[in-house]
Amino acid sequence: MSMIQVASASPHQLGTEKTVCNGYYLMEVSGLSESEIEALIDHDLLTPLSNCNETGKSVRTGDTAHFALHAVLFATSARRLRDDFELDCNGLILALNLMRKIDILQEELSVLRACLPASTFYSALS
Repeated sequence: MSMIQVASASPHQLGTEKTVCNGYYLMEVSGLSESEIEALIDHDLLTPLSNCNETGKSVRTGDTAHFALHAVLFATSARRLRDDFELDCNGLILALNLMRKIDILQEELSVLRACLPASTFYSALS
């Protein structure tokens, strides 16, 4: 059994749904536990490509959920955050939610700044 099922592995497709990994591989590579990955899924921080976990099956089973390969990067970053700040599962979820909100606000701010005339933006900085 292969740990990763990859339909196409060219570098420009790492974030596409054609490149997937299963939940077991995600746990092994990221260092997160099954319960932590399931908590991330429950809080919409990690989204499986399939809805296997909605049937009540464990991430570790043969009918595991599959994730886009970029989920490996997210889960690995989440594990580092957990370890660096010694967070429990609830603290990790809170930190990841806050980081997601910050990213959204930064994107919105960039869009709003792009709509401002250049003179207005630079005068506000001085």
